[in-house]
Amino acid sequence: MRIRAEQAEAYSGGDGHFKVSELKLALTDVKVWCNAICQLCCTTITYGFGTFLPLIIEESFHYSVSQAQYLTIPVNLWGAIIYIFVALLADRYSNRFLPVVCFAPLMMCGYAVLLSNVAPGAKYGATYLISTGIYICAGINFAWLSANSAPDGKRAASVGIQQSVTQLAGVVSGQIYSSTSAPKYTLGHSWSLGCACVAWCGWWVFRYILQSREKRKEAARQAGALDAQVVFNDRSHDFKYVF
Repeated sequence: MRIRAEQAEAYSGGDGHFKVSELKLALTDVKVWCNAICQLCCTTITYGFGTFLPLIIEESFHYSVSQAQYLTIPVNLWGAIIYIFVALLADRYSNRFLPVVCFAPLMMCGYAVLLSNVAPGAKYGATYLISTGIYICAGINFAWLSANSAPDGKRAASVGIQQSVTQLAGVVSGQIYSSTSAPKYTLGHSWSLGCACVAWCGWWVFRYILQSREKRKEAARQAGALDAQVVFNDRSHDFKYVF
């Protein structure tokens, strides 16, 4: 327990002061930017889905404003329940990759239905598919980067970079769901479908980066060729990445 406490303190930055070198570590780490792009895609969908869901229901299904607002409640409630359940499982089994790559296709199916000429009831059902996937993907992806960044200074910088890139989603979502594209919202749904596909591919790349680094660490440990210069960050040989 003493050794574990000392290691935890070392990977938390030791003296607790932020260093410029830790910012550089985050800026030059390709996994940070890969994850940030995935988060940008997810947040673009989240903003578009959350902000314009009442409008989509109202325009597509010809409901009143109050009816459209009421119909968003069970969709978001379902998304919250399934997100909590899956997040608990992901944390228990220390696995972030499987939830995001398994639930992202549900979003793709949901937007594919919204783009199709089907009955309004089928389109409303598609919103449940989207809410099932989007909150899981956006939330778990955020935690995935944080768990694989150390020490605290680099973790803070990595999350800061990720969230800075993610804020572009607010600009994008406002442009792809315009009132002129009602009631089909073809551009918005197509863009969201594309974002889900890009994020899904990005997670495979992110996982490959982590696995490659972990294999190099293991090879160095077995060969006894440990680099003394790499200490107390996620590139250290005794730091274990979370997949």
